[in-house]
Amino acid sequence: MIPCLGIMRIRLAKYSMFDCFICVVLLVFYVVSFLRVCMSYTDMVHRNAEKSLIEISSLQETLVTHLSTQEEYISQLVSDVDTTQTNVGRGNRELKRATERRSTAQAVFWGTVGLCTWLVVWDLVF
Repeated sequence: MIPCLGIMRIRLAKYSMFDCFICVVLLVFYVVSFLRVCMSYTDMVHRNAEKSLIEISSLQETLVTHLSTQEEYISQLVSDVDTTQTNVGRGNRELKRATERRSTAQAVFWGTVGLCTWLVVWDLVF
């Protein structure tokens, strides 16, 4: 018995050598066709994998760019927080000093109020 195409078996007595040769040629043809299909599928998978890797690499580069930009922004925010804390502290000290001393504007205001009151009273009396 000779296996042919993996399905049928040929009896040597029933078939000639030429028939067996044709059967082997067909078997080789089918195997080669199958291998070509497998190779084209493998090539397609390889190309798709390559495209996916390129896309992943591009996304990774974009992510690294965004993360570095974000790091710069965070560093700037930390610096701004320190500066703002310093400025608020100075402002609070200035406000405290301003409330403790008499300002020129306050003296002018009360002087003006006093003068106007004196003029109104002077006008009523005379």
